[in-house]
Amino acid sequence: DGLINEWQSRLAEHEQRSLSQLNAIAHQAAALWNTTVIEELGTRQFLPRYGFPIGLQSLTVPQGPAYSKNPIKLQRDGILAVSEYVPGSTLLVGGRTYASHGLIRAWRVGSEETGFGKRCWKYTCDIGHVSYSYIKDYSAACLVGGCTQLKRDKGEMLLIARYGYSTAAWDPPTWSGNTERIGETSLATMAFIGSSSNVRFENFASVSGIEAELCEGGEMLAYNRGESGYGFAICLRCGYAESEVSLGDGLMRLPKGFESHIPLHLEYGLCWTDDNDPPVLRNHLLAATHVTDMLQLDFSSLRSDRLNDNAIVTLGHALRLAGGELLELDHRELGIHFSPVGRLGYLGIHLFDNTAGGAGHVVQLADSASEWFREALNVMFRDSNHHKNCESACLQCLLTNASQVDMELGRLHRRTTHQLRDCPIFR
Repeated sequence: DGLINEWQSRLAEHEQRSLSQLNAIAHQAAALWNTTVIEELGTRQFLPRYGFPIGLQSLTVPQGPAYSKNPIKLQRDGILAVSEYVPGSTLLVGGRTYASHGLIRAWRVGSEETGFGKRCWKYTCDIGHVSYSYIKDYSAACLVGGCTQLKRDKGEMLLIARYGYSTAAWDPPTWSGNTERIGETSLATMAFIGSSSNVRFENFASVSGIEAELCEGGEMLAYNRGESGYGFAICLRCGYAESEVSLGDGLMRLPKGFESHIPLHLEYGLCWTDDNDPPVLRNHLLAATHVTDMLQLDFSSLRSDRLNDNAIVTLGHALRLAGGELLELDHRELGIHFSPVGRLGYLGIHLFDNTAGGAGHVVQLADSASEWFREALNVMFRDSNHHKNCESACLQCLLTNASQVDMELGRLHRRTTHQLRDCPIFR
């Protein structure tokens, strides 16, 4: 309704308005309106998510003479897809490498679908709070309750690919090559902004000062900025996409060779011919949504020189591994990310179920918080020999695929974080 009102108000204005702006709003409204009933009920948790493939994104391989007669089927949850399938990525499947080159516009040839998916605007305030909206938010203030900071900019555009990504007919799979990931996946959520249905805990884990908030069925946003951090340029005609190298508009500063690209579904030819205004989206981040159970931990009241950002990151990874051991789960069933929380914007921890729709794991951990925190101490300590020899992290304690990046950035401080047991936080 907000988009329709915006479209009508722009149409009624006396000023000359760009037809492309009106069409963009119309496509966004159509994308929201055409969301299937089953998908929306599953997202809102009125129907079980495991019964329907909701929130998945695929890498489609067009069929042609150079492709196998037995097509592969590649699907991932959205969080993984925006890491592995975005244009420019290459992955190894069945001994061959496949390169992603664009987005799928419709689920079948000849479909009347014209949009690639929903778009939303992402905003960041001066102290790092992230918020997003499916309609443009013109207010200057941060949306987090109690935060008095202003937004850094007018928002970044995100595109949530509805039908996933695609390789190109002109670039068939090869038996040689290296896998490559483009950009990094970032996470954000608005599940803890102004929600009255969340469960709040004071003195979480019997520690005075730790505040926690549990959200069952909250939405998480995963997004990828591309190789250089400027998003992607996307051809609206065939779906071909490349990482941007700078900010641009229209044909200005397009990635090299973009104007002469071949359509994804053809082996040769030009997509843009004799077109003075070719349709292209500029500087769009590629995104996906993930609905799950989440737990937010806020240490704002315990901030000290000892409980700094590095200690919180270390503790977060310890809690994730401890949660897996406590519930006898593979630790990959739990996800984690760190972001500013609370009105002061201090670093906090978000733990969530990696299973779409949530599996109740973080709910169980919240119910046994004191035991969970003690187990995190055990994960960091392991035994006396380990405690003596390991300074930051190792495979015996905190080092996993999820913590590898933080390890490389020098954010894991196992020994000094374990010493917090002498502070009130673990008493």
